[in-house]
Amino acid sequence: MDAIHFKVREDGKYSNSAIYTVFAIDMDGNRDVLGLYMSSGGERAKKWGMVMDDLKMRGVVDILVICTDDLKGFSEQIQDSFPYAIIQKCVVHQIRNSLKHVDDKDKKEVTKDLRYVYTSPTVEMAGTALAAFEVKWGKKYGYIVKQWKTNWDELMAFMDFSTEMRRMIYTTNPAEALHRIMRRLIKSKGAWV
Repeated sequence: MDAIHFKVREDGKYSNSAIYTVFAIDMDGNRDVLGLYMSSGGERAKKWGMVMDDLKMRGVVDILVICTDDLKGFSEQIQDSFPYAIIQKCVVHQIRNSLKHVDDKDKKEVTKDLRYVYTSPTVEMAGTALAAFEVKWGKKYGYIVKQWKTNWDELMAFMDFSTEMRRMIYTTNPAEALHRIMRRLIKSKGAWV
């Protein structure tokens, strides 16, 4: 589950809007878009709750894993709608957020050191890699360590699955691929009309 943000022009005025994308992979590995929901304004957890309510009304009974970004309140909305779903926060989004305020000269090395965390074969080894990251970068980039520790359980949920499954659920990239196509369509126009 992810959202794309864009401008909409209506009556000569521009406003911010979002399309909430629900992309699914079933137990046989088949991929499908379950829904695209347009909403004015920015992305909000409450709107995601309405999206999940709609999915339930359309017959979705259970979801094994939901991969999301770190939108405030999103995890709570998921638990309200699908209490047995495993929440996997998108590792790619977490890395992007981690690197926002990293000095350019440090980005390559910080990225490499974070890679040891999320590519570790076990949660325990990932914890050891994060501890090593904290020793090396904690004084300069303590906020990164704090972000990862705060979101640890939901960032590492994918570790409970096979290597093949991990690649499918640790990121919202399938939804983002659809968003890239949408952006290409919007780019020539500048906004939806």
